[in-house]
Amino acid sequence: MRKVLQTKPLKVNTIFNIIMTTRKAEICFCGYNGMFFGKLKRDPSKGTFELLMSLTETYFADRYVSRGIEYQPDKFVVCIQDDEQFYMVDRSKKLVTAKISWGIPQHCANSFNFEIYKIPGYHPKKFPFLLMRDDYGIKVFNV
Repeated sequence: MRKVLQTKPLKVNTIFNIIMTTRKAEICFCGYNGMFFGKLKRDPSKGTFELLMSLTETYFADRYVSRGIEYQPDKFVVCIQDDEQFYMVDRSKKLVTAKISWGIPQHCANSFNFEIYKIPGYHPKKFPFLLMRDDYGIKVFNV
């Protein structure tokens, strides 16, 4: 094994989650200062990679995006630290399409730890369920 790329993505502070998107060679970065996208470009003759960041498409600038998942092509669910909402992003429309409350138990602080997964057997039409975890339990959402 050998390292073929070491870089700090432009504009992204502290990466918390990396998502391989359905777009060719594209990566989504959830970071301390927002949600960003970049493409990996490979030079087969040199055996090296280059990361090309999109400087025009950013969501939740200056917000602590801790987790995300692409549940359908160009559609994401995103969790923001210390926020009792999760957000749905539609990249084809270039906007946040919904925000939904986590349902934090009464008299409890906002959660700091989140995970999002597609439930085994996930299918966008026949079985569109996501499993979401916070400090207080798990939730199943129909997207």
